[in-house]
Amino acid sequence: MPYLLSLGYEGEEERIAKNMKRYVIETTSYTLSTAISTNLVNALAMRYMGYGIVEIGALTLLRTAAVSVGSVAALPLLERYRRERLRVWLLFGTVNRVGWALTALAPLLPPPLNHATLLGVVASAQLAGAIAGVASMDTLADNVRPSVAGKFFGAVASLNNLATLLAFLLTLLAFRLLSPEWAYASLYSLALATALLSTWSLATLKDFFPKESRELDLKGAMRGYAEVLVKDVSSGRFIALSNAFTFAVHVPSAFWDYYVVRVMGGDETWLTVKNIANMALKSLSLKLWSSYLNIIGARRSVLASMFSTAPIPVLYTSSDSLMALVGVNVYASIAWTPWEIANTLYTMYLVPESKRPSFVSAQNVASNAVATIGTGFGVLVASISGVTSAFVISSLLRAAVALLSVRWMPELER
Repeated sequence: MPYLLSLGYEGEEERIAKNMKRYVIETTSYTLSTAISTNLVNALAMRYMGYGIVEIGALTLLRTAAVSVGSVAALPLLERYRRERLRVWLLFGTVNRVGWALTALAPLLPPPLNHATLLGVVASAQLAGAIAGVASMDTLADNVRPSVAGKFFGAVASLNNLATLLAFLLTLLAFRLLSPEWAYASLYSLALATALLSTWSLATLKDFFPKESRELDLKGAMRGYAEVLVKDVSSGRFIALSNAFTFAVHVPSAFWDYYVVRVMGGDETWLTVKNIANMALKSLSLKLWSSYLNIIGARRSVLASMFSTAPIPVLYTSSDSLMALVGVNVYASIAWTPWEIANTLYTMYLVPESKRPSFVSAQNVASNAVATIGTGFGVLVASISGVTSAFVISSLLRAAVALLSVRWMPELER
């Protein structure tokens, strides 16, 4: 049976099923490309550009801050061109995926041009990705039935994790068989090729349920944000709680790779192996949980993930070998699964479709602004009391937010 038919599209118009198959090709090739390029950018900067704790922290801050800026710009842009939202997705999505694949060119330039180029390309890719993300969320939410959305997006996420796993396996193989220079050259060439394939697939998609465009000035944008942040209690609570959790998660975000390389003495192989361990079980976990979520609901899934991910940072710093890191990442892959599916469903379906662009934009702005602040806070903590402190604080804050969410997290109506 064709892939999409197994996700509940029996009886749907053939054109919609074909469209969703094209999306599967687009998203898996996109994931393969960016999994290669984004996974290696920190290691690339440390190996060839001498980046240390401050520079890696600054690069991480830039990545999250650029997404916030892009999310703010996305709202008026998408409202004005909402009838052409698929083209908005294509234009900015191309800049995002191709931009990440071109970050490998930065070390080839002389300083300080190499630093400026790396930061500029990363900022542009992230900003464009944020705009493309709002456009894609809005488009997909109208082209996938809510009744099958959990199963569909869970299955797609499972495929994306397989693509990520393939990217990591190829990375591991490249660094085992080739010199670092040739490994980076080969992997980033593959990232560029799959980015172009993904762009071509995206260009073939169709929007069967377009929405009317409208002009949106600054006052209108602020009114839209106020409706989903203040007037709508459920969406306001979700944004507040999910972003409090995001802050807690991002406190050590600049130091996951740094800890492996600088503290444990690992290299690109270690980074890739731990990521492979994470992806290996996540695909299976996503596949299983996508069906289980329909039974227990999105709210319970979010709570289960919040509580189960709380100990991960402490477990990470308690690892004293590569095998211990592998074990922690296997556990993390299972713990994060319900959050990933349920958070997508909340973002797409918590508010009416007329408010969706404002909600998605507000959520993206808030989450990335909070992630930037959380990362900055973690860098400050690490510079004062050591990297391990940032991991411990993250675990404590995650647990605290999970306890608050038991009372205040809204239910997602189905």
